[in-house]
Amino acid sequence: MLEYTTYKDVINKYKENINQLNGSDLYLHVKENKRFKESETIIFLDIDGVLNGSGNPLHFIQDTLYKEFIKKYDKKFWVDVIPEHLYSLSVISKTLKADIVISSTWRFRGADKIRVLFNDIYGYDFNILGITPRRYTLDVPEDFCCRRGDEIRLWLDLYPQYKDKKILILDDDTDMKEYIKYLYKTNVYVGLNCDLIQDVLRFMGITKIPKFDYKEIKYFK
Repeated sequence: MLEYTTYKDVINKYKENINQLNGSDLYLHVKENKRFKESETIIFLDIDGVLNGSGNPLHFIQDTLYKEFIKKYDKKFWVDVIPEHLYSLSVISKTLKADIVISSTWRFRGADKIRVLFNDIYGYDFNILGITPRRYTLDVPEDFCCRRGDEIRLWLDLYPQYKDKKILILDDDTDMKEYIKYLYKTNVYVGLNCDLIQDVLRFMGITKIPKFDYKEIKYFK
């Protein structure tokens, strides 16, 4: 068990033990983010309850997609997303000029695998910076990092250059602590379907809502 006395100790331990943490996952693309000057927003993205849903017929859709997916691709690239919901994220992300950090427990698959799924297999162009830190890797005490809001704070403290960006948290849970004001909470049974695009953008202060077309929804190739 590593010894921690202050939150600053936690930050320093993460920086000192980057190879032990997540390999390239935590820092994926952050040091070489070519879109940094153009980006205006950081989206901290949950997946379950956002890019999918637990209500019917969503379960049927997800099960069917999975069966088709593993016929073509290695299942290590599978993340439980619904094409309509991924399209909603693309419209929101493009409108907000957003970079994405994966805060979902699906991040244990690795940010690079999620990037391959979203961009290479589904054909989008998301700028996925990486994932939020996992406190379990360094046995960080719960006092310092036990909620998703703590993990978001830790990521922002590791990358202070992003603190001037707007923040949007897409999640179906509320354990965001002081970041709760940035949360757009989705319904776990429905997720981020196209009906919510306008509402999310208004939540972010966007009054000129872009047109979107269901025909633009992409499916894995």
